[in-house]
Amino acid sequence: MIRRLAVSVVGCLLLAGCSTSHPSTTSTTRPVPRTTTSTVLPSTTGAPSTTAPSTTTTTAPGMIKVDVPMAGATVASPFVLSGSANVYEAALNAELTTSGGTVLSDAAFQATAGTGTWGTYSTSISYPAGHAGPATLTVFSISAKDGSRINQVVVPVTLR
Repeated sequence: MIRRLAVSVVGCLLLAGCSTSHPSTTSTTRPVPRTTTSTVLPSTTGAPSTTAPSTTTTTAPGMIKVDVPMAGATVASPFVLSGSANVYEAALNAELTTSGGTVLSDAAFQATAGTGTWGTYSTSISYPAGHAGPATLTVFSISAKDGSRINQVVVPVTLR
């Protein structure tokens, strides 16, 4: 009897937070698998995109939607970027680059809601005069864990 009680007490002590009279249940937390993804919106003009997608790490693909501009759209400075997102603290970023990789504009802005709730966003993107031709608009969030780009959406556009 004493041995059975000792085994019970030792077993209970191994389970964090339980008492000898009411052992509690425990759960095991498993890490979420991380995948490498990138979303490249197809061109609406039928022309293939000349922009190679950047690689980003995300655990929840499809958390940023871009409504405007549509892939393949021709834009002039300034233009409106809008859509919806469900990202940590509603924090979003956008970067406009030339086909040669020169950054013309970068912006940080917020959606109307985030962290488990879909919100909308709308911001103005400007770029310096004198730039025309193919470009890439990249919308993404920043990982709170390691500062990397996550939930990235790449939209090919043409500057005029």
